Amino acid sequence: MPSSKYPYAEPRKRPRNWPVIILGVLGILLLTGIIIYFIWNPLTQIKEGTDDFFNETIGRQETTFVCNEDTYNCGDFETQAEAQEVFDVCGPEDVHGLDNDGDGVVCELLG
Repeated sequence: MPSSKYPYAEPRKRPRNWPVIILGVLGILLLTGIIIYFIWNPLTQIKEGTDDFFNETIGRQETTFVCNEDTYNCGDFETQAEAQEVFDVCGPEDVHGLDNDGDGVVCELLG
């Protein structure tokens, strides 16, 4: 048999560069996490109603209540929800005495 000009040789396996692969995968995961955070966080703020730009856009005005002195009585409100909002904004001290039984629900007779 005649000898071949190009003898057969086993293909060489290229060594894998594991540090580059691991850093690449970690970089992709980190970038994905950052993107998800910046997409999810504004959506959560809008859902909770804490985004000031959103509130201004739809025309809602921030309501301020007097919380440092006894200003309101249950008769000052048309609905229980209005009285509850004042109680929630002013905190659990109940300066106005709107929650007589201390259960966290104010002006229960307003319904």
